[in-house]
Amino acid sequence: MGKLRRWLTMALAISIGSILLLLILTVDSETLPCLRRIQPIYLFMALTVHVLSWVVWGLRMKVLSGAVGGEVRLWDSTKMVMSNLFAAGITPSHAGGEPVRIHLLSKNGLSIGDATAVVFGERVLDALFLGIAAPISLLLFRSFLGSNIASIFALGEMLFLGALGLMLYTMYRPDKVKHLASYIQKLTSKLVDQKKLEQVSKRVEVEIDNFYSSLWKFVREGKSELLMGLGCTIVIWTLEFTIPSFILMGLGSSPIFVPSFAAQAILTMILMVPLTPGSSGIAEVGASSLYAAFVGSSILGIFVMAWRVIIYHVNLAVGGFVSLSILKDMQLMKEVLEA
Repeated sequence: MGKLRRWLTMALAISIGSILLLLILTVDSETLPCLRRIQPIYLFMALTVHVLSWVVWGLRMKVLSGAVGGEVRLWDSTKMVMSNLFAAGITPSHAGGEPVRIHLLSKNGLSIGDATAVVFGERVLDALFLGIAAPISLLLFRSFLGSNIASIFALGEMLFLGALGLMLYTMYRPDKVKHLASYIQKLTSKLVDQKKLEQVSKRVEVEIDNFYSSLWKFVREGKSELLMGLGCTIVIWTLEFTIPSFILMGLGSSPIFVPSFAAQAILTMILMVPLTPGSSGIAEVGASSLYAAFVGSSILGIFVMAWRVIIYHVNLAVGGFVSLSILKDMQLMKEVLEA
């Protein structure tokens, strides 16, 4: 569990340190009068909207699981979403969440290949939404972006599109993936027990075939499920993108739904750059840079702190608790991080 603790400690230290530094730089004589205007009901609504997005995410997972022949209850799929939040929150680019969801789906009756296809389907739907929203948002935000933020965004966009292209290539050329797996087996043949390596290699080939057939099952037989999944995706991101506006109302300011939607789309792409665990530091700096154009400097630090607590620190707390209840000793989390 040492590596898990290190990742968690690093993520929290960077996030809390960034927030404290931002507060030091932004709190002034006008901050206290602003805090007196706080309306907790709107902050509670922001948290409620965030939790509701987990439920819609669980619904999307249930729908996509049905497209490959799996039967997952909404409550179970929602718990999978909450469990994945912890691993996602302490790994760069939130990459740790996918293996957790795949594992939990496989425990609910899906093959590894089918479970991987479901998670892949989620990624594709997210990519479709963000691939449309991010460029439009960049055009709306171009005059507010500094050169550094724009460069980070461009890098995130390239990494995002590259990963999507690789996944789509897998869909059409599973033989190439098998060839790569065979090549890796040859490279590691002197380092790993050959008998065990052959067993793993055969299992990988079987699951690649399952993954390939499941993906095409989506395309050929699961069109209605994909359409429902797309609808859920739009709702998920719309809910998440409205959280900053509820926070602003909670701080006694006016909501900025459309500019905030554009800012969140850009920020989401930036957070995909794998630099820090849970994008800690990057999220705080990115949010403060983007929202400085709309949020008064007196409450900017408070705003970013409230936003980060709701969409990140709450995720870690809830995800950790649910993971312990589902995975018991969190051995899977340890394996994900070590991988």
